[in-house]
Amino acid sequence: MSTGNSCSQLHDNTSEKRKAMVCEPRHFHTARQHVTEYAKQKFDLKPDDDILDFGCGVLRIGLPLIEYLDSKRFYGYDVSEDRIAEARKEVDDYNLGYKMPTLTSDWSQINKQFKHIWSYQVLIHVPDDELFKVIDRIKQALADDGVALVSVNTDTKQFPKDLRWREYPFVVRPLDFYKEDFDRVNLDFEM
Repeated sequence: MSTGNSCSQLHDNTSEKRKAMVCEPRHFHTARQHVTEYAKQKFDLKPDDDILDFGCGVLRIGLPLIEYLDSKRFYGYDVSEDRIAEARKEVDDYNLGYKMPTLTSDWSQINKQFKHIWSYQVLIHVPDDELFKVIDRIKQALADDGVALVSVNTDTKQFPKDLRWREYPFVVRPLDFYKEDFDRVNLDFEM
């Protein structure tokens, strides 16, 4: 058992830079706890379950999941090695290294299938021409009886209507745009 800080507490050593990478720092911990509780409830997640945090970034959501789950149960994948390096610092800052999470930007290290995949605000960062490939990776990692929770932004009224990638931080698309690629990889799609 760690004597480190709880993920729900503000940690003085946690880099504001890491927080700013994912949301406005004053909302970081509130968002982290709220979204994590939502994921745990939707999955009916137990401490001995495995979960893949697809697009884990700097562990905005992942850190409380690492804290909750038994050792070696959390797998975090992100395409950015810089974000994975920051995620490892987060694990160290919160004294959660004993949980031995897998954190990687190398897709080949995700060599199993998961009953639970969490992908929070990831597809909104994927350019249109790469979206199918990313959804296909989610399918590859999803067990036959598994569930993937994927969040997207579909409020196209607030942004340009051509549905094209604008650059980081995000793109907004209608739900049908996503559904088409989910259908192409034969994944059931529910709202």
